[in-house]
Amino acid sequence: MSGKWRQLKSTLAKEYSATTVNITLQSLTAVFAKAIIWKYLEENPLKKVEQIRVAEEDGPFLTLDDIDKLRAVMEAGLYRDAIETAFFTGMRVSEICNLKWNDIDFVAMKIRVKNTEWFSTKSKKERTVPLHPNLAEILGLRSRVDHSPFVFIRNDGKQVDRATANDKFREYCKITGLEPLFHFHSLRHTFASHLAMKGVSLYFIQKILGHASIETTTRTYAHLMPDPLMHAVKELDY
Repeated sequence: MSGKWRQLKSTLAKEYSATTVNITLQSLTAVFAKAIIWKYLEENPLKKVEQIRVAEEDGPFLTLDDIDKLRAVMEAGLYRDAIETAFFTGMRVSEICNLKWNDIDFVAMKIRVKNTEWFSTKSKKERTVPLHPNLAEILGLRSRVDHSPFVFIRNDGKQVDRATANDKFREYCKITGLEPLFHFHSLRHTFASHLAMKGVSLYFIQKILGHASIETTTRTYAHLMPDPLMHAVKELDY
């Protein structure tokens, strides 16, 4: 059965971008997951069909001044909290949209980015992201919606979707004059770029972002690291 779905993936890839194909596969996976819950299917036919690997490009990142401008115009509430989550964790928009309350450990101060029946991380691997104290305060003030395990829920009871989250972020960028340079994924680059500029180990950045290899992290963020050779020479005190 999975062979037919792989064939469909290959057919779509000939006409559409890898990102579009992956979104289509994610949507179908969610539909089949519901069918399993409703007892129409016993197993998800897309379970063994991998998404197309998309290289993460070295996109632009927001400066501290840009961040201040955005915070000055963002309305308090759902989308601001989602954007702040990206600022403080570097999580992908799909990971934020699927974040559940039981993924957040306010005692150990960490967030677990998990795979589920209807959602999987880009690398297919789970990881743990440190919970910044500022984000812990933001999320701690969020009102939990009855009967929903998800953190980011709209007024109609549905999960925030990646397209709407991106549109809302772009709307704020337009107000501050930052459009069309940035999109929601730029928040991930912003998080990692500022860590690199602070001298945080590329190995640690890789683990937090969930990159499949250190090469991806190095290629994207190594040029932002403080010069270690210059720092070493400055250690001399004679």
